[in-house]
Amino acid sequence: MSTQVIHTSYTEKAGYVWRKRYASNTLSVALHTKSPAEATRRSASLSIRFMQLETLAVPFVAMREAIKAYRDELMN
Repeated sequence: MSTQVIHTSYTEKAGYVWRKRYASNTLSVALHTKSPAEATRRSASLSIRFMQLETLAVPFVAMREAIKAYRDELMN
């Protein structure tokens, strides 16, 4: 079974990276995994958090820091 990982790209060196356009910029957050299953889980979680914060219309820098902090929480 194959699952598409939403908003991600993959490289052999870095593994999966989550990307999303916001406020005329691109958020780019390394998922720190090369596992497709783990990347799917983390990507879905980041996408949900992104949608929650997007409704607050936070500035780009605040959004980036919040998403990275959430990614760090997911890794623990």
